[in-house]
Amino acid sequence: MQTIHKSFQDLSEGDFNTYVNALLDGHPGSDQRKHALSYLQHINSADKTTLTADKAALTTKRGDHQKKQTIIDNLIESHSFDFSRQTSLFTAQTVTDADISTLLTQDNAEVYIKGRTMLVDIIISGDNVLLDGQGNEGSARTEKLTNTTSVTGQIKISGDNAVIRGIDFTSTSEYALIFTGACQNITLEDCQFVAGAGIADSKWFYGAGNYFQGNVTVTNCRVQDFNSWMLADFHTGSATPVIPLKKVRINKCFFKNNAGSIAARGMISDPIKLFEAKDNKFETTNFYTSFWDFLECNNVLKVVATGNEMIGAVGTHTAAGKKGGFQFWSRSPRPWTLKFANNSMKNLKVGLKIATNNTFMSPNTFDEDDHNISLDGTVTDVAYAFSGVYKKNDGSTTSVNKWQEGDYTPVNASTYPSYVGTSVVNPNNYAIVQPSA
Repeated sequence: MQTIHKSFQDLSEGDFNTYVNALLDGHPGSDQRKHALSYLQHINSADKTTLTADKAALTTKRGDHQKKQTIIDNLIESHSFDFSRQTSLFTAQTVTDADISTLLTQDNAEVYIKGRTMLVDIIISGDNVLLDGQGNEGSARTEKLTNTTSVTGQIKISGDNAVIRGIDFTSTSEYALIFTGACQNITLEDCQFVAGAGIADSKWFYGAGNYFQGNVTVTNCRVQDFNSWMLADFHTGSATPVIPLKKVRINKCFFKNNAGSIAARGMISDPIKLFEAKDNKFETTNFYTSFWDFLECNNVLKVVATGNEMIGAVGTHTAAGKKGGFQFWSRSPRPWTLKFANNSMKNLKVGLKIATNNTFMSPNTFDEDDHNISLDGTVTDVAYAFSGVYKKNDGSTTSVNKWQEGDYTPVNASTYPSYVGTSVVNPNNYAIVQPSA
């Protein structure tokens, strides 16, 4: 049965055309078609009347707005401010690095440092602080991001809701960014992070200390040349978390020539609400020996991974081991979903991993809105595009063979008895690991 509309204003031209043709094609007789055409004309005429009234109301509002602006203009003119008395306004301030550091201790500070070169640690202890280098916002992924402000030093944060934007950072210690006090929520935008020369085990984002929780947002950033096995762990030092992450968003970034992995670790009792990785590029020619995957997120309710490009070291697909692209799993009893599409992968052993043996939970493959795994991106020199098993439950799987053999025995197997790989859309017939017999 066709929808009976009281207005067509919410329909696009294409949707309206489809609706009209379906309505008329459903009736071969002229009488019903006449009624249909009369209905269409009646509703569209009513829409025209409504739009005419809305236009008249908008014209009146615009007139009122202009009258108010005229009143304000007259008030400003009547005051005749003498700006020559405000000489400080026309004298550039001499701002030292110490002055900037002081501002970063103050709540709600907005600090703009365009064109500045600083050799100092950035210490943000105030809440709701914005530190903005005012870069050009070019694409990090295509290497067109250019910033005029550079900082050589470590970033230390203990304030809530810190926002850092448009700055090039060069680290001077093992950890480029750390947390030094209890805080929540961090946003990094249009920044470039490079490991300093001569650092033996350089890490970009180090969340150890049980200080940080909440949301992580990293947008249009470039992260380069960090050589540790850990590139980022958002709120632990590669441990079981005791405070929760909420939402993690990594979008439009370029991770170049890094040797380690990124991990977002959720709590079983309070899993990550959203992990989003969209339109990023990961590329390296050298994996750390203990590298596992470019991106891991565990104990999570909703994962969205779309439009990413991952390029590993040449020959990884034939070498012994399990180095891969994406790894997602959950032990939380709360249902979780994964939307995975349009991701290209190259030079990896396993492209996408989901653990579903003992103690793990299968994703909610029945959720048609939020769960969809599609291997529709280009997959080149990847031994297995997808694995939904981690290892055999009897302990016979060696470390190098994990994700290449294993049992499908999730805790919620009675709800999801079919292997998760059976729901994977695989238009190019890429290799998929099947569960052990």
